Amino acid sequence: MLDVLKKVGIYLFGFLFIFGLVGSTVLFVWHGRNKTPPRPDLELNAWIASRGIDSGLAVSIARFPSNRVAKQIFFKHWPPLPGQETGVEALADELGEAQREPLFALGTLGDQFVNQAVLLLHDRGAVDLDKPIGAFLEDLPTHYQDILVYQLLSHSSGIDPSWTDTTAEWPPLATPPGERSVYAVGNLLLANKLLEKASGQSAPRFIVENILEPLEMKRTVFRSESEVEAGQPEGWYSCLTDVSNWELAFYRRNLIRLKTYLRAFRPALGIGEKRLDYGLGWELKEYGGLRMEQAPGDGALGPTNHCILRFSERAFSIVVLSDKPVSEQDSARLAREIAQIYLAREMPFAERIAHERPILDGI
Repeated sequence: MLDVLKKVGIYLFGFLFIFGLVGSTVLFVWHGRNKTPPRPDLELNAWIASRGIDSGLAVSIARFPSNRVAKQIFFKHWPPLPGQETGVEALADELGEAQREPLFALGTLGDQFVNQAVLLLHDRGAVDLDKPIGAFLEDLPTHYQDILVYQLLSHSSGIDPSWTDTTAEWPPLATPPGERSVYAVGNLLLANKLLEKASGQSAPRFIVENILEPLEMKRTVFRSESEVEAGQPEGWYSCLTDVSNWELAFYRRNLIRLKTYLRAFRPALGIGEKRLDYGLGWELKEYGGLRMEQAPGDGALGPTNHCILRFSERAFSIVVLSDKPVSEQDSARLAREIAQIYLAREMPFAERIAHERPILDGI
């Protein structure tokens, strides 16, 4: 009787083992067929086509893992259609490259070069971020002299956002320095003066020699008001390749020290050690539960319409350049929606952006 029970047990164990093996194999195959790895690049192409976007746009997306070797996972242009040229074609011809990319007037996005240049001077000991700007710049009104250098870069100086001309009368500060962060062109105007004073060079020349040339940004140029075509703004012009490479080089800390880099993307401290909404040149936000860093450069700040978003926690960045007004093609919104396509599954609080999620249906 005991022998019979042993045989029955062996047969039963074998049956259950084979049944489990076959069952798990079937489940694995079924799961694989129904959980095909997502192809965000295909979803992005389809979504952009569904939005009716066919020109005047350039998008680059990159992942940069811990080994600091960036992998570009999406790169595409939608060049201007015939008859929709923006006036920068003459400048593109001037650069003289047969295989050229569309150029964009960077506008406020180009101010990031000034921010980075000041950080470079800080690393070299020529500028102290925690010193008053009155220690570097002469002939400032009394109420401007005590603004700290980092408060210019973090837009927490209190300078009136409506003030855009240093040759005009110096207005009173809108708020005490360090009370809050509000983007103001005046911060960049004074940072530009500080850069020139500390370096002994014009700001464009210093930026070319210390940022553009080391990073081989050959299609990024500065044009003064007298050098641009009629109707084009003064400032920096660049292409998607150069802007993308610059952003990735910033992440790799190719030009600035680690300590300075970390401070640039840490909330600046205001009055009473209050954490502000800006780092040094970058606006710090939360999106779907992920930390998001945005370069001020969208259409809400001026005639240009660009956006750089970085999700450092996910080693992910997006560059969107547009030659159309924000009313037609909002680059900041496009960048956020692109982030949803790629990162929605990684967002711990995706429900917080449910009002922005029409594109997530079916993804």
